[in-house]
Amino acid sequence: MAADFYFWTDCVNSIGSLIQEMVDDAQPVTWRTMRAHCADIDEIAAQLGYGRDVGLSLGKDWHVGFFKGYYADAPCYFFTWSAIEHIFIKRCDAEHVARVERELR
Repeated sequence: MAADFYFWTDCVNSIGSLIQEMVDDAQPVTWRTMRAHCADIDEIAAQLGYGRDVGLSLGKDWHVGFFKGYYADAPCYFFTWSAIEHIFIKRCDAEHVARVERELR
């Protein structure tokens, strides 16, 4: 299965109403599912301090939750780390999502 979702934004740089809708309707997924669908999740994990070289795994951190849902009516995957949602969308949805975000700002 090809990873076809890419990091878009996090809740700090997003719009509260979009985050609330996304979180309210989210379904939990596994770390394995998240990695299968999200192309750059290992890079995001490394930026957050995870990796083999430091002996920490995002997937094994019981404080982290993995989910699928909709962000600005586009399918997404996201994970919650330190109460911050990190959102991944498909590239083909980027224009639509950006338009929705602009309209809400």
